[in-house]
Amino acid sequence: MDNHLVNNALRRLIYQKHMYKHEIMPVLKDGFSLENPWDGQVVIIGAGMAGLTAGYILGKSGIDYTILEASQIMGGRIRALEGFADFPVELGAEEIHGRKSAWYEMIQKQERNIISPEKYGQSLYNIDGKLLTLKEMEAAELYEQVDKFTLYWEDYNEEDISVADYLEQLKIPSQYHHVLNAWYGNEYGTSNNRLGVLSMAQSDNKWSSGESNFTLKDASYMEVMKTAFADVIPNIQFHNQVVMVDYSNDLVEIETKKGQYKAKKVIVTVPLSILKAGDLVFFPPLDEEKQQAIDTIGIDHGMKILLKFRTPIWPEKTSSIYPGGKIPEFWVTGLGKDTQSHVLTGFVNGENAEYLSSLGEQAVYVALHELDQVFGDRKATANFEDSYIIDWGKEPFIKGAYSYPSLHSEPERISLAEPIDDKVFFAGEATNAWGHPGTAHGALETGYRAVKELIESIELFG
Repeated sequence: MDNHLVNNALRRLIYQKHMYKHEIMPVLKDGFSLENPWDGQVVIIGAGMAGLTAGYILGKSGIDYTILEASQIMGGRIRALEGFADFPVELGAEEIHGRKSAWYEMIQKQERNIISPEKYGQSLYNIDGKLLTLKEMEAAELYEQVDKFTLYWEDYNEEDISVADYLEQLKIPSQYHHVLNAWYGNEYGTSNNRLGVLSMAQSDNKWSSGESNFTLKDASYMEVMKTAFADVIPNIQFHNQVVMVDYSNDLVEIETKKGQYKAKKVIVTVPLSILKAGDLVFFPPLDEEKQQAIDTIGIDHGMKILLKFRTPIWPEKTSSIYPGGKIPEFWVTGLGKDTQSHVLTGFVNGENAEYLSSLGEQAVYVALHELDQVFGDRKATANFEDSYIIDWGKEPFIKGAYSYPSLHSEPERISLAEPIDDKVFFAGEATNAWGHPGTAHGALETGYRAVKELIESIELFG
């Protein structure tokens, strides 16, 4: 059997295991040790979390590398807005998911202050025109039906259907559908109409980073990245979009809009949406298995609508608001922070984001209208001060939010992650088959995994 096929078969077995931080942290500190020196060049495509992690580990391992980044900034779907409030507002990744991840440990090593927003406030839900706390919502008699889903969906092991269809099968009362869409569909990067219940269960049952969620108290994700990857930044060539990867010869040829590069190994870390759009061409074309993975795994439009108010329009100690409209969830952006700014973040993915994106700046008025309906007396409109929209679907080198468990998607992540001819390697949150797709720490893990595969290929094939 072909050595590459054997190698990929072994990788498939490795992918069945979870990725734990104790495997990654020593490598982040010291790199990999090569049995024999290797003088080849590696090109990394994309300077997001996965690409930066890969570059950092390659540097620690003594391997020469260059990162080609299409935009003029690093970070990918990590970005902070300065000056809108008296604290940096996250436009992309915001939460730190669990204590058992390398990203959490990197933040701790920098001695950053973190907070748990749920400890500072409670959520409010618009149910039948009444604004209820979680306890009040759960006390309603009809809510018992909701528990048929919330308590048992992780045990689902039947045909993969959408969460929306499953809720209909369970006869979940319609007044709770918008809450479940916010908790699940929107949170996963889409809507319950597109989220696969079996795929979601398969992914979540591999989750290993812990259940607590945190945010940074007085810093941004970007600040942490710039500190953690300070040694990587000089190796990034910005505004250098890669358009083709030709792996037909011994050296891989990388075509950019500025010129051509050659390397022995390439790590591709662009978002799944870029692969779906065909913005990065491969020669020879990707095989049927990998193309099927690209086509099957979901990634949708996503956006954040930031609203700043002169005074708080929400009750004291509110964390999130679920109005039941086009914007599934608003959260109090500065909760737990030392701030005098009054900001809400409207978080929207899937069909709702597609619709609001079509409205452009008018989406702000939809957001204000929904808040006016919740709080009454045109309270939101009367106190409105400023707004900012980040529409990730319109970002030319991103084109979407983050990957989600679409129907039949989870086995496909393994195919998406598999290297080609031990020359072209793939990283990025969509390739995370360990239950952490759609997360910053999941992207970090894939940067580690791709370099591990690259090192193994050097030792096996040179």
